[in-house]
Amino acid sequence: MINRIHINGEPSPCVLLQGWSVDQKINTPAEFICKVLNIDYDGNHIDLKLRNGYKIELYSGNQKLFGGILKTPEVEQYSGNILQYSLAASDFSELAYRRYIAASIIDTTVGAIIRERILPLLAEDGVTAGEIVEAQELRKANFNWIYCGEALNYLHNITGCNWWIDCEKRLHFVPNSMILSPWALSDDVQHSGFKHTLEHEQYRNIQYMQCGMTRTSIQQWEVLTPPPTGERRIFFSRYPVAQIMALEVFVNGAWTEITPDNIGIEGLNERGTRHWYYTFGSKTISQDDKLIPLTATQSIRITYTGLVRIFVRMENFTEITKRAEIEGSSGKYERLDIKPGIDNRQQAIEHGNSLINKFGEIEDRISFNTEVSGLAAGQLLTVNKPDFDIGNQTFLIETVEIKPAGSNGFAYSVRAIDGISVGGWETYFAGLITDKNEILIDETVTLFLDISDTSSLTSSTTIRFSRVLFPSDILFPSETLIPNESTSQEVILNE
Repeated sequence: MINRIHINGEPSPCVLLQGWSVDQKINTPAEFICKVLNIDYDGNHIDLKLRNGYKIELYSGNQKLFGGILKTPEVEQYSGNILQYSLAASDFSELAYRRYIAASIIDTTVGAIIRERILPLLAEDGVTAGEIVEAQELRKANFNWIYCGEALNYLHNITGCNWWIDCEKRLHFVPNSMILSPWALSDDVQHSGFKHTLEHEQYRNIQYMQCGMTRTSIQQWEVLTPPPTGERRIFFSRYPVAQIMALEVFVNGAWTEITPDNIGIEGLNERGTRHWYYTFGSKTISQDDKLIPLTATQSIRITYTGLVRIFVRMENFTEITKRAEIEGSSGKYERLDIKPGIDNRQQAIEHGNSLINKFGEIEDRISFNTEVSGLAAGQLLTVNKPDFDIGNQTFLIETVEIKPAGSNGFAYSVRAIDGISVGGWETYFAGLITDKNEILIDETVTLFLDISDTSSLTSSTTIRFSRVLFPSDILFPSETLIPNESTSQEVILNE
C-alpha cells in the first residue's frame, strides 16, 4: 500500500520517500517529518508548490495517520533536475500556540473556561469543540497574555486531563481514564526491546509554592515608622499598601482624622493637591511639602489593607515515611516552585496539589517497539510483564513514534509512565521556563496551612501540616495540625 500526502486537502502525486516519521507527545503538538520528490510514481515531473502554513496530511490508503500545518520546507537537488523537499509539520494543536488569551476568570468549571474563553479564539482558525469535560471548578484562573496552548497546559496540570486538536480540527479535553488503549501489552502480543526504568529525578514529597501578592486582612490603626522628628516627611507601613481606608495624625494630645479628599495616590494626584500620598504596592506614605512636618511629640497611623507574598507548603507524609524506611534517612524530598503570576491563595493550593500529585511517586517508565497498530500518546495501556515484576499495571503512553516498516506496515516506538503520574514532562517544564523565576527574600511572605484542601489530593495521601523555617534565619516553634480538623493558619515570615 502506497503512503501518500495531501496538500491543502488535495491528494499530491509526489513520491514520498522512506524514512518519514510521526512523533506524538502527550499535550504537545505531534510532528511529521518526511522527504518528497517533485515527480510522481511514474517518474513524471510535477509542479510541487509548498509554503509555510499549508495544511498537510499523511494517508495510508484511506487511513489518515497525520493532519497538521507545514513548517520550514527545505529544497535541494536530488538527482539531475529532480528536487527533494524536506518537510516538517506540526499537528493542528499548533494552532493553540498562535493565539494569546488574556483573562481573569473566577468560580467556573474548567470545561466552561475552554468552551467560552479559549475555543472562541481558536474558532477563527477553524477549530471546533470535540469532547470537553467539565472537570472541576476553579476559584480563580489568571491568563496574562499567554498562548492558548499554555493555558490548556495549565488546566491540564490542575486537572490531569489531556488536550489535543485532532486531524479534523476538533479540540478535546478529557481525563486519562477515558482514553484506553485498544489492546493490553503482554508476552502474547508482538513487541521487542522492552525496557523498565525507575527514576526519581523530579520526585518530591514536600512541595513549596512561592507565588504573587495577595491582600491582607484590614490592619487597624497601625502606627507608621520611624517616628516624626520635625523634619521627616516619609514614613513606612508594615506591609506594602493596597488601599488606605483611614489616616490619622496625633496632634495636641488627640488623634485627628485626615479626610479622604486629602489622601492621594502618588503619580495620580499631583503634589500640592493632597496632604498625604501613597503608592499601591509600596510601604511608603509621604507628607506633602506644603505642610509643616510632624514633630517628635506627634505621630501618624493608618487603617489599610496590605499586600503579602503567598507561600504554600504541601507535605505527603505517607511518602516521606515510605522513603525514610527504604533509605534510612529523613525521607524528605523538597521542591520549591516559583509562580509570581498566581495571586490567589486557592489557585496556589490547586497548583501545588497538582505538582505533588504529579511528581509524588518514583517514576516507573517503560519503552518498547511493536508493529501492532492502535497505540497513541495519552492512552492508558495495561501491561502484564511478570519477568519485570509488572502485573497488569496501568501505564500512561507519553510518546509514540510511527515509522514505515516493510512494504505495507508500520513500526511503533512507545514510551510510557505509570498511570499514577500524568502529563508530558517536556511540555510542563517548557512552561516553567517562561516564568520569571525570582525569589524576593526581602519581601513579606505568607505561609498558608489549610487542612481543608486535602480532599484534592489522592485518597492514599496523608497530609501533615507544620510551621516551617523559611528563610533559614527565622525560627518558629514546631506545631502539627491534626488531619480532618477544620482549622487553618497563616504564618507571617520576614517580620
